[in-house]
Amino acid sequence: MRSICAAMGPIREYAVTVRTHRNRIYGLSYYLVGNREDAEDVTQEVFARLWRDWRRVSFSCVPAWLTRVTRNACIDLMRRKRNACVPLEAAAVDEVRHAVGETVSSPVEALELRE
Repeated sequence: MRSICAAMGPIREYAVTVRTHRNRIYGLSYYLVGNREDAEDVTQEVFARLWRDWRRVSFSCVPAWLTRVTRNACIDLMRRKRNACVPLEAAAVDEVRHAVGETVSSPVEALELRE
């Protein structure tokens, strides 16, 4: 297939490859990350990487390459989300103020009082 596509030029060859594999890559991404938005982001990232590495990826290895890159991108996304700081919401500060019966001026102070 690559030889047929190669005659069309790299852009068309890439477009054919994306059309061929996008549903499978999106499905795998959705299965691994569990929501539509993240799966769409991962799918877009994977195909951007494919375009960047297009000349280095052997056509016979494209399905395996896409699967591996998709899995790694999902793992990276889940790590970033797990390590992201969760902001203390104003409601949590009010809850601490009410619980300790004191005026708390900052989220840091609220956390100190909570401990």
